[in-house]
Amino acid sequence: MKSYIIRLDQGMYAPHARFLQEEFGFQDLTLYEKKKNRLVSKRITVVETILFIVFLLRNLSKYQHTHTIVSMGWSSLFLKILIKLNIIQCQRFFWLGFFIHNKSLFSPVKRMLTATKIDQECYIVNSESDSSLYFQQLNIPKSKLVCLPYADFSSAVVEKEQVKAQLGSYYFAGGFTNRDYGSLIDAFRQVDQKLIIVGSHLNKDLLVELPPNVQVLRDIPKKKFSALVRNARACILPLKNKTGASGQMVLLNYMKQAKAIIASKMKITQECVEEGKSALFYQDAVKEIPSIIRYLDEDEDKIIQMGLAANEQYNQNFGSEIVKNKLSELISADVYVPHSL
Repeated sequence: MKSYIIRLDQGMYAPHARFLQEEFGFQDLTLYEKKKNRLVSKRITVVETILFIVFLLRNLSKYQHTHTIVSMGWSSLFLKILIKLNIIQCQRFFWLGFFIHNKSLFSPVKRMLTATKIDQECYIVNSESDSSLYFQQLNIPKSKLVCLPYADFSSAVVEKEQVKAQLGSYYFAGGFTNRDYGSLIDAFRQVDQKLIIVGSHLNKDLLVELPPNVQVLRDIPKKKFSALVRNARACILPLKNKTGASGQMVLLNYMKQAKAIIASKMKITQECVEEGKSALFYQDAVKEIPSIIRYLDEDEDKIIQMGLAANEQYNQNFGSEIVKNKLSELISADVYVPHSL
């Protein structure tokens, strides 16, 4: 009996999908090839969702009777409905990369998930803090929440000399979801160091008058984003709200490239990096970041050592073999049997 990966386009969780295809023989069912622009308006998102649902209905016969479905994105909710109605019959259903960025959605999503609850479902989340949050806010049983780090299935050991050679003259902050760039900009009004922010047209708090030491770029290619990270002095993750599922991909990019990290003190950041060793945390950006910058600038070796520690933690906890083994263990189980709390 076949198993399927179901996703809107081939860019969604590409390394995970490739691993499932190569190691377990999953079939890949997608509407689009890899999209060039993943940041689109809500209207376009709705239109794409409708088109994908039509596509899924037209191809229903392919996966109607299947062993395992690994679904990505909010079309997973539609598939859950079909399983609940017994239109789709499968032994296991995994929602890969389940997350909610907006707190206001917790209540309606909780109602939807309760209404479409099925025995064979499993939500694969990006962190233990997400698992705890969704258990509390969405009433999803802990037995149906599985943590799989949001990593790119790669490892990279960076040596001290390389870190030193790539130590640039600017600080860096990037990403578009759940970011408090307004407070970060205000913090850098108090210091002389340069800050480069890479955000999106969706980040409205970047539409302010900038001090001369702050530069803003929007919607740049991934390669340019990573190059800016690689040559930064240190990297900042200014998360706004404790919603979970925010910033992991960018934070892991920082860690992989051996950068000293300055981050909002939240469960998700504390889960990835260690205070004083690989990162410095803050709770009030305007009050605390200027002193953190001054502290790091006192001794360049502090920055280098923190970067090396971040890289070591990445490879130990989020590297290629770690993630592959966790995903393999989850998928290779004969039958997923949920356990009550």
